[in-house]
Amino acid sequence: MSAGLLKFPEKSPDKDAGKSFAIRARALPSLQKFDVDATKGLLVVCQAVIDQAKELLAFVDGNRTVAKQAGIETIAIELSGILEGGGLDRILASLENSALKDRTAEVTLEGLARLRRAETLLAEANNNIARFTGKWKGRVLDNDELSGDDRESSSDMSLWIPFVALTAVAIIVVALVAGSKKD
Repeated sequence: MSAGLLKFPEKSPDKDAGKSFAIRARALPSLQKFDVDATKGLLVVCQAVIDQAKELLAFVDGNRTVAKQAGIETIAIELSGILEGGGLDRILASLENSALKDRTAEVTLEGLARLRRAETLLAEANNNIARFTGKWKGRVLDNDELSGDDRESSSDMSLWIPFVALTAVAIIVVALVAGSKKD
């Protein structure tokens, strides 16, 4: 869809009264439609991403040194920008409204890209924390498996247990939604 030009006559009492000027109209955003089930699934993903991003930001704010050492401080900065932009909140509100009314939802491709970027950043933060702790074995470890020095960092890691689970669920739901749209 290309942008059109609108022409309006200029209202000037001088000699150029018939002169026109052009305004470039912005193209409408591309929308992705989701059926009721996909809307509810995407709503769960969007809410999980927002909640986990807020949790990560709170963790980084309270533990700057650890966050910097783990390599998640810059990730938190970008996530903060995404959240403060309000795009995810608008998507969430739209999805909640559609899910409440059992209607299909329409989300802009830009909004979906923003949601996917936030999800990717959260997964990257999770990987960085796993590498930083040096204890990642493909599952969350119990306190009994950690040595005494690691138990202190394990309490910080316990914040990430729900994050790991929700991220996995979010990735699966997005893959299912994307797969259902290709059919």
